[in-house]
Amino acid sequence: MQLVHSERKRRVTVRVREEGEAVSESGREEAVRGAATTCFVALHPSLKGVTGKYFQDCNEFKPSKLARDQLLAKELWDFSSKSVHSA
Repeated sequence: MQLVHSERKRRVTVRVREEGEAVSESGREEAVRGAATTCFVALHPSLKGVTGKYFQDCNEFKPSKLARDQLLAKELWDFSSKSVHSA
């Protein structure tokens, strides 16, 4: 995983805990390079209609174990929904 160096990232503290891996400052990408995968997935004709997939460095990747945790996803959804509706 890499963090994209951008104005938004500057104002956000990110803590990454996943299978003993952490992201260091040396793992940052320039903003233009960091947008490459998003642009590729959004614009490439071969990916038209593709949904529910995870991409990294312009290639499809299997999401991490945490990202595939359905119980955790439900807890996050419920928490987010409650937070939005209570505002």
